[in-house]
Amino acid sequence: LGGWSRHPCPWVVHLFELTKEMSGTISNNQEAEFKPFGLPKLSEFPSEANERDESVEEVLRTVNTVFKAFADCDHILFSKYVDDDCKFVRTGVSESGEPEVTSYPKDYFVKTLQKTKPGVLSEELEQPFVQMRDNLLAHVWCRYTLAVAGAVKYKGVKSIQLRNTSSGWRIVSVCDTIDS
Repeated sequence: LGGWSRHPCPWVVHLFELTKEMSGTISNNQEAEFKPFGLPKLSEFPSEANERDESVEEVLRTVNTVFKAFADCDHILFSKYVDDDCKFVRTGVSESGEPEVTSYPKDYFVKTLQKTKPGVLSEELEQPFVQMRDNLLAHVWCRYTLAVAGAVKYKGVKSIQLRNTSSGWRIVSVCDTIDS
C-alpha cells in the first residue's frame, strides 16, 4: 500500500483496499493504477479548436432555455426541460463554519415561478464547461449569479446533470455552491 496505508482518512484506506480486492492485480509492491472513467478518447475531441459538437450545443440550448424560463417565470417551459424527479441541491457554509446542504424538489421551483412576476428573478451562467458520454449523459459546470429584483443574492458554481431522451435533453439534477 505504500503511503496509502498511513493516509489520515480511514475511508481512503478502505476505498483503496476495496479497489485492490476488486482488481486482483495489485501486489504489495505496486501502486494502484487509477484510470479516469467516462472520459472521451483523444480522437473524439473536435479537430479544430473553435469547433463545437452539435450535441454540446443542444445541451447548452437546453440549459439556457431552462434559465430563460426561470427569468420569465414560465413554469410550463421550465417543466418541459426539467425531469419530474429532478433535485436541486444548494451547498454552503453556515455562520459557524459547518457545511450546509439544502435540497429542493422541482415542485418548489414550479410553485415559486407560478407566484413570481416575470423579471424579478435572474440567473446568469458564465464559463460553461460541458462533459458528455455517448450522447446519453451530459454534465455542465459553470459559474452563476442569481439576482432577485436586480440585487445579487448568490454567486457560486453550478453543476447540472442532463440525460438525453427521445424528445431531447432533460435536466435531472442541479447542485450549486454559494460563495462566501
